[in-house]
Amino acid sequence: MMGENLARREGFKDFIVNQGCDILHPDLRNSGGFLETRRIADLAHIYGLPMANHNTGSQVYTYAAAQWAASIRDYIALETITGEGGWMDQCWCSTVRTSRMGSFR
Repeated sequence: MMGENLARREGFKDFIVNQGCDILHPDLRNSGGFLETRRIADLAHIYGLPMANHNTGSQVYTYAAAQWAASIRDYIALETITGEGGWMDQCWCSTVRTSRMGSFR
């Protein structure tokens, strides 16, 4: 896995085209936001590389990244730091439930 510190398509292009990794691991904040990272995911799909998000953000960021991930083909995992204790775990009100269509309830 690689990519959490790369920026925009230009930063990922050589790794994708030359199959320089097995799994792309972008961070939505570093890679250019939802749309730019979607473009990276589309390029990765052409070359058969799956995606897994880097995520050391808050619960709000985790929910946003999960919603984004639902639109990506070949998506395999979303990293999270919850469960580590401390104030971040106290922010969770309940377990996350999704509908059959994949949206949050």
